[in-house]
Amino acid sequence: AVGDHVVLSGSSCGRCPSCLAGRPTYCDLAMPLCFGGQRLDGTTALSQGETCVHSHFFGQSSFASHAIVPQRTAVKMDKALPLHMLGPLGCGVVTGVGGVIEALKVQPGQSIAVLGSGGVGLSAVMGARIAGAEQIVAVDLSDERLELARELGATHTFRGDQPDLAKALRQVTGRGLDFTFNTTNVPAIHTLALDVLAMNGTAGFVAAPIGEWKLAMFPMLAGGRQLRGILGGDADPQTFLPRLASWWQQGRLPFDKLLTFYPFAQIERAFADARSGAAIKPVLLMENPA
Repeated sequence: AVGDHVVLSGSSCGRCPSCLAGRPTYCDLAMPLCFGGQRLDGTTALSQGETCVHSHFFGQSSFASHAIVPQRTAVKMDKALPLHMLGPLGCGVVTGVGGVIEALKVQPGQSIAVLGSGGVGLSAVMGARIAGAEQIVAVDLSDERLELARELGATHTFRGDQPDLAKALRQVTGRGLDFTFNTTNVPAIHTLALDVLAMNGTAGFVAAPIGEWKLAMFPMLAGGRQLRGILGGDADPQTFLPRLASWWQQGRLPFDKLLTFYPFAQIERAFADARSGAAIKPVLLMENPA
C-alpha cells in the first residue's frame, strides 16, 4: 500500500514449481527476470528522455531514486525499523544467513567453516551463531575482518595464507567439519572447502571458481560428501527478510556492523572502498528523493 516501507529483492514468476515450493531464487525464469535487462515482454521500466534504459538488475534497479518493480520483488517491512539500513537484507545478508539456516540447515552442535569474511561471509557467521553451531570457523586474509568475525560469533579464525590450513581446519573438531560455506571464486579455496569436510559433510558455495578447477569425485563418493550451490540463501524473501529484521531487533543479527554509508554523490568512492576492502558493505543513500 502507499506509504509502506519495503525492501527490494530478486524477482521471480510465482508460478513455477520452485516458486510454489517457496524457493523463488531458483525460479524457472530467474535469469531473464533478474538479468535480462528488461521485462519479459521486452519493455523496460526505465527511460532517459525517450530512450529506454535496459537495466532491471534483479528485476528492479539500479542506482535510481525511484523504481517500478513487480509486486513479488517488494517485501513489506515494519515501519519501526530504520529503513536506511535495510537494503542489504535483500541480497548479501539473506545470502549468508539464509545459506546457513535455509540451504545447509545447520543444526545446534554442528560445525561450519565460512571461507571469506566479506558481507556474505560475515552474515553466514552470524547465521551459524543463530543456528546454534558449536564450532564456527572464519577464514580470510584480513586480520581486521577476522577480528570482526570473532565479534559476530566465530569460535575459531584462520588466515587464508596459513601453512597447512586444511590440517588446521580439520583439527577444529578432530574429524573435519560438517559444513563449509565458500564465498570466494578462488579455485584452491573450492578444493579446500571439500578437503576439510567430515564424513557426510556438505560444501555450500555462492560463487563459482574462476578459471580451471577439477572436482575430485572419489572423496565425495567414499565419504558421502556433497557440493551444494546456493542462490539468495535458498530463502523466500517475503518471509525470510522480516525474520532477519526481527533477529536484528533482538540483537542476534548485528548486520549494522557491516555497513558503511555514503551519500549518492560519493558512489565512486563507495565502489573504490568496496574494491579495496575499506568498506565491507557500502550503502548509498539518496538525498531527499522527490
